[in-house]
Amino acid sequence: TKLYEREGVNPTGSCLLSFITLPIMMALYYAVREPMTYMMGLADSTIEKIANALGQTFDTSSITAQIQLAKAVNDNWDKVSQFASDGLCRIDFDFFGIDLSAIPQFTQLNVLWLIPVLSGLTALLSSLVMQKMQKLQNPNAQNSNTQMNSTMNAMLIMMPLMSVWIAFTLPASMGVYWVVNNVFSIVQEVGLTWYIVKFD
Repeated sequence: TKLYEREGVNPTGSCLLSFITLPIMMALYYAVREPMTYMMGLADSTIEKIANALGQTFDTSSITAQIQLAKAVNDNWDKVSQFASDGLCRIDFDFFGIDLSAIPQFTQLNVLWLIPVLSGLTALLSSLVMQKMQKLQNPNAQNSNTQMNSTMNAMLIMMPLMSVWIAFTLPASMGVYWVVNNVFSIVQEVGLTWYIVKFD
C-alpha cells in the first residue's frame, strides 16, 4: 500500500480498461450474432421477406438464425439480389476452409474443433506467460502468499475452460476472435515486460 501511495498508483485503476473493452466485446458479439441487423441495417420485416424468398423459416429466438440466413444469402445470391437496394450484401464466411458461421459440435469431430482447441491452448499459454512475466517484474515478491498463488492457479484453469466453452457455444468467428485476442495479449505482455525490465 505504501508503495502505491509513494508512486501515486491506484491499484484498482487497471480495472477501468476491462470496463472499456466490455462494450466493444458486446457490440462485436451482437454484430456477429445478427449481421443482417447490425452490419446491413435491415429491418425485421425485410429479413423475413429474404428468408421467405429463400424458402426458409426465420426463427427470431434462435441465436444463429441471422448468421445462418446470411450464409444462405451468400450461397443463393441470385434469388435475393433484388434486396440489395435495401442494404443486403453478401458475406463470405469461408476462412481458410473453415465456415465461420458454423458452431462447433461436441458430437461432430471436424475441422471446427481446431478453433475451441486453439482457443483453450492460447488462453492457457496467455495465463502461463502472464505468471512468468509477473515473476520477472517482481523477482523479490514473496512466494509464500498462498491466497495469491491459489487465485493465480484458479485463473490458470478457469480461463482456458471458459475459452473452450465460448468457442463451443458461439459461431466459429467468435472463437477466432478469442484466439487472436489471446495471442495479442501474449505479445503485449511479453513486450511490456521486456520494456519494463530493460528500461525501468
